Amino acid sequence: ELGELLKLKRAAATAAGITTGFRGLDRTVNPLMPGQLVVVGARPAVGKTSFAVNVAMHAAMTHQQAVGMFSMEMTDIEIAVRVLSGHTGMKAGRFREHRFNEAEWGRVMESVGKLSGANFHIDQTGGLSIQELTARARIASKQVGGFGLLVVDYVQLSRSEGRHDNRAVELGAVTSGLKRLAKELGCPIMALSQLNRESVKANKWPTIAELRDSGSIESDADTILLLHRPYVMSQKPEQEFETEVIVGKQRNGQIGIVGLDYDARLTRFFDEGDAG
Repeated sequence: ELGELLKLKRAAATAAGITTGFRGLDRTVNPLMPGQLVVVGARPAVGKTSFAVNVAMHAAMTHQQAVGMFSMEMTDIEIAVRVLSGHTGMKAGRFREHRFNEAEWGRVMESVGKLSGANFHIDQTGGLSIQELTARARIASKQVGGFGLLVVDYVQLSRSEGRHDNRAVELGAVTSGLKRLAKELGCPIMALSQLNRESVKANKWPTIAELRDSGSIESDADTILLLHRPYVMSQKPEQEFETEVIVGKQRNGQIGIVGLDYDARLTRFFDEGDAG
């Protein structure tokens, strides 16, 4: 009977969708729904992994959903450091140094206690093909009773088995495979993507056309979010926290630009005006 109640609770939460946890963004971006492919594109060092981890922890803690993350670049320890840094408000560098005073240890242990209930599963296997990723996701989904959200970091690190004429065609097979997987597992998939090198040359807003190696990303994705941090190029102190989320595509919603703040020391995003 308890199992059936939990299934009903998850079904109700899934039907309502997953929010990002950012008030401003949630006013523009519809909840992430089962079967959707959401692509988050950004240049290096802008914080796309941190953004995905922030949304994933919101899904796990607030929505109480099982979350899976395929991290083909970062280890589970690196991701754990980002989560703890953001939750404790302590710089990520302090965790790498392993030097805390008594008060800081207290904050760390308090956060570990609160976060221990998060149903957050990380697969750090590198170089997965979309076929291998799909197989592993199916098994993990059954083990946790179904995911509320799945994160893939990032699509250019995946590949597709078989012969392909070029990398763009191969990556197209990856993104279409992720879209099929989202439908099969009945959860949204957030896939991170790099932008072309051309977009790094100028401190300008990124565009959908700069999603690296694949025009198919645009056609397969239900929603495309592009992160832009002027500070990465300008290094102007007044722009340190400033972040723009460009909603470049939303199949059933509006497009536009939403402001967030990003504190790189805490690897955490905030609603605009809340950081610092």
